[in-house]
Amino acid sequence: MKMLDFIKKTLYVIVVLTAVPLIVLSCGNNKKSANHSGTINAFASILPEAYFVQRIGGEYVKASVLVQPGQSPETFEPTPQQMAELSDADVLFGIGVPFEDALFVKIKSSMPGVTIVHADQGIAKIPMESSHVHEAASEPAGAPDPHIWLDPKRALQISENIRDALIKIDPDHKEDYD
Repeated sequence: MKMLDFIKKTLYVIVVLTAVPLIVLSCGNNKKSANHSGTINAFASILPEAYFVQRIGGEYVKASVLVQPGQSPETFEPTPQQMAELSDADVLFGIGVPFEDALFVKIKSSMPGVTIVHADQGIAKIPMESSHVHEAASEPAGAPDPHIWLDPKRALQISENIRDALIKIDPDHKEDYD
């Protein structure tokens, strides 16, 4: 009987010594961090912006794009699969295209771990001289031109905004993003 009691106590000690560290470790910070995986999971609204994110972030960033080739930013709605993928993102870069306003509200309320960066911040959009027609929508003359990445000065500002956001998320690689 003494041997059985000894075995029970020993097993109890082993279970406690194993369980307590696991419980303590699991109660840590659940915030996603680029430093743990080594790669920032980034999304961009449109392909040109995703290109900038990937070029600036290099090996430290995995850039994905929401609006795929052939789709229109004026009528775009993310698929359920894209929303699921977005929930694992570290950052979402916007550039001021029409669908972002409604999407960003959803992201802020349902995915608080996703940082939203307005890459077009600080960029004055010039009015279009003539109406601009896309497949599914048109923009009247005088509306702000959303194609800011086509202007070299504005593209530089977009790049600086992306760089600054990546440095804020992952300061260890500041020199790599510069």
